[in-house]
Amino acid sequence: MATIEDFRQLSDSDWLTLLIQSVKEEIVQGLRFPKFPQDTIQTNFVGSSGERALKEAYYFYDFLKREAVKAGASINKNYTILDFGTGWGRFLRFFWKDVSEKNLNGVDVDPVMIELCQSLGVPGNLQTIDPLGLLPYEDSSMDIILAYSVFTHLPENVHLNWMQEFKRVVRPGGIVAMTIEPRRFLEFVVALKHKTPENA
Repeated sequence: MATIEDFRQLSDSDWLTLLIQSVKEEIVQGLRFPKFPQDTIQTNFVGSSGERALKEAYYFYDFLKREAVKAGASINKNYTILDFGTGWGRFLRFFWKDVSEKNLNGVDVDPVMIELCQSLGVPGNLQTIDPLGLLPYEDSSMDIILAYSVFTHLPENVHLNWMQEFKRVVRPGGIVAMTIEPRRFLEFVVALKHKTPENA
């Protein structure tokens, strides 16, 4: 049986191809991949499932890695990565190729999802966090923190709590990468407040 070490030199696009294969085949080229949850669970968390969900994640994964190189950080197996709001472990599957499993970390406020990830064989250290709690990591312990489509769903007090925690656990010179709605979305929401039922 192959190990992840046999795939570390693979290009990111070739790794995507294998991940897509793993949607239907648990063992690909001799490597046992994590299983996938039911399509409805995938879609409830990320808006799509299977190959489409992986391709959407790949764009962010690829972008993050390219930006890291520009910042002088070539991600390797010694890096520590935190996937904040890991859901069903979509991004941990990608970084599994790049980072040692002991340095992969995923947290979520939903204990059911953490248990699901563990039952599926998602690589990394997976833990449940409280919505307004602390991250279970030491100061300056993470090289990269990613939060994909998480902060758009958080109220301001929760947002500020986790930003403080990111600041605490990311190492000096580390990277925090997240997605948020553009300013035009805020303008759209404000405009809705001023509409009456008659002119909505």
